[in-house]
Amino acid sequence: MSWLGLDIVLLTLGVHAAAHPPDRHASYLTAQLLLNTLLLPLGLASIATGLLLMRTGPWRFRRDHWATAKLLISAAAVPLAWLALRPRATQAVAATAAGADPHPLFANLYAPGPTLIIAPAVACALYLAATALGVLKPGRTRRPVRQ
Repeated sequence: MSWLGLDIVLLTLGVHAAAHPPDRHASYLTAQLLLNTLLLPLGLASIATGLLLMRTGPWRFRRDHWATAKLLISAAAVPLAWLALRPRATQAVAATAAGADPHPLFANLYAPGPTLIIAPAVACALYLAATALGVLKPGRTRRPVRQ
């Protein structure tokens, strides 16, 4: 859940930066701070709790495919966000710093500005899917009740 919250905040900051050019630098600076401080601890905690619940809880890696899918989503999201999203936030902060020309920031789809909207939007969709998997638990078989 903390992953989803972080990405909602990052998406909000990216949209705010796109809609309010005077506030771009502050929005990107806040996003960079959040990514540098919260991304790794929240991601590793998500993976660790998933592994712990699969080891000690009622869910098992091979039996409960929904739990495996949730774990794989988190395991893929941590390095992708660390290696792709953090550098884009740093580029966006540099591009919007005092004296820098912010206009090329939104020149194409791969520029740091749009990436800081698209990546959190995709991540939100992934984490909402993971949340739905955790709530619905598809494919879980009911065990017969002993009398």
